[in-house]
Amino acid sequence: MKTKCSLAIGSKCAKTCVLQKGTYDCSVCMENKGPKTAAKLPCGHHFCKPCIDKWSKRETSCPLCRKAYSSYRYRGKVVKTQRKTQRKDELMQVVVIATTDFLEHKEYRECLREEIVQKKPGIDLLMKCIQRSLQILSEPGNRERFANIDLAQALATAGELVGLTEE
Repeated sequence: MKTKCSLAIGSKCAKTCVLQKGTYDCSVCMENKGPKTAAKLPCGHHFCKPCIDKWSKRETSCPLCRKAYSSYRYRGKVVKTQRKTQRKDELMQVVVIATTDFLEHKEYRECLREEIVQKKPGIDLLMKCIQRSLQILSEPGNRERFANIDLAQALATAGELVGLTEE
């Protein structure tokens, strides 16, 4: 039986395909799948659950129409995506790398020292915040997430600069 593709529900997809007893073609893996594997996004597009789970780890927009989503339906239940947590982790990684690189760079350390000596407004608070953030990141529960970064050296540098603010 030839009918409109189930992927076309609520979208501009003009593709037609053969649907037999509830089967569908997953647009990610390109395989014909049975209804028990179908995960439906809010935009109406269907994909197999393994494909949409893998996709959701990288993106939170439909692979076909690019409409954003934060959950999908699978076997009548709502499944939340995990991408927000990953985005936060990625953002934290960027902040940690930027902070440690900043503190490792001699020119920037000297600039901070100069601002501390000049008692520029807010510099003491900034240094205390940087130091405390590095302390939190160095704690055992957080440390494994940033194993490739020399937090100890950055923490030592931050401690030295905080010490200057207290003189």
